[in-house]
Amino acid sequence: MSPLIANLFPEEPLALSAEEGFGFFPAHLGTLLNNSRYEVLRKLGRGQFSSTWLASDSLAETPTYRAIKILTAHATKGHHDGDLLEHPFYLTCTTTSR
Repeated sequence: MSPLIANLFPEEPLALSAEEGFGFFPAHLGTLLNNSRYEVLRKLGRGQFSSTWLASDSLAETPTYRAIKILTAHATKGHHDGDLLEHPFYLTCTTTSR
């Protein structure tokens, strides 16, 4: 990728830790999540506190795709024992199933 394109479409800073303000999960195509239930197919986007990935659901009876939001280590820092469930950022996320 040319430097010009890389500057126009920057990727999340995977090398920076949670202490440095990031801590993105280093997902890539083919990454298996949740005990191999979901396989990452492509990145949909990222923000300051998370990245979002398109994944296929191996337990679904018909081909099913899910958008999976993975919070950064920085976004979840200090949230233990269910405290994250009360965090305003988390409350805006929803889970749906059919």
